[in-house]
Amino acid sequence: MKRPILLTLVGVVLATGAWADAPTLRTADEARQLHENLDLVRNLVKGGLLLAAEDDPLKRADHCNALATYLASEIEQAAERHDIDRAAELGQHLRMMLQHGVADNVRALKGDVQPGSVRDQQLGQLSKNVRQVLDTLESHLRKGGDINSDQIGLTLQAVRDGKEDVEQALRFGESE
Repeated sequence: MKRPILLTLVGVVLATGAWADAPTLRTADEARQLHENLDLVRNLVKGGLLLAAEDDPLKRADHCNALATYLASEIEQAAERHDIDRAAELGQHLRMMLQHGVADNVRALKGDVQPGSVRDQQLGQLSKNVRQVLDTLESHLRKGGDINSDQIGLTLQAVRDGKEDVEQALRFGESE
């Protein structure tokens, strides 16, 4: 279960490295991108280390949600700067983090959560947190971006796809 999540993190880190692949900084914009990517890489590595050390699927889902929250913040910032290419790329990484990190770990809990238990309450809180972050991000993208832009459309779709996968995983206990 840890392998797909770690591969996702490695992919995100490598993809962000492409943004900072200039041997010399020729413009202030390149310096800003390098600085932004350094923070992103630091946070992803720190989150990846926490994730690698954790065996409990619920705690792994929480760590992945924290990383997803950070990615959502980065997407909002990119959208505010009208850097829609970055927002779209990070949107795809967010979708993967939600699907392979949060949702897959929630599915791993199937059968281990009793209704009304502490873990059930923790899952409820996770669900609330995911929904709040993603609803805020969707609203922000709709307000701040050209909704007809292909890149903003792709970003919104990635957010919706990841959100739906998490919600579907969280519904496992309701159908039993």
